[in-house]
Amino acid sequence: MLQHSTTSQAVLAPSVLSAVALKNLRDEHTRTLQPARTLAAESLALERELSDPVNAAYALTPEDLAVIWATARPRMPISPPK
Repeated sequence: MLQHSTTSQAVLAPSVLSAVALKNLRDEHTRTLQPARTLAAESLALERELSDPVNAAYALTPEDLAVIWATARPRMPISPPK
């Protein structure tokens, strides 16, 4: 059950799940979240694999890359090179 607080944010009311409901929740987690995590990891691996060849294709210098990473948006798909 959702309750609204004075700050207009939805707050979940405390509830107790039955054993069957808890099992269903765990099954759904396994069925949906685990595959999503696997796909996210595969995507990250591909981003890392493609990063260097793309930078080379654009003939980016280390200075260019430093500027790119210094001005990168906060949620870049990969971490800067070390």
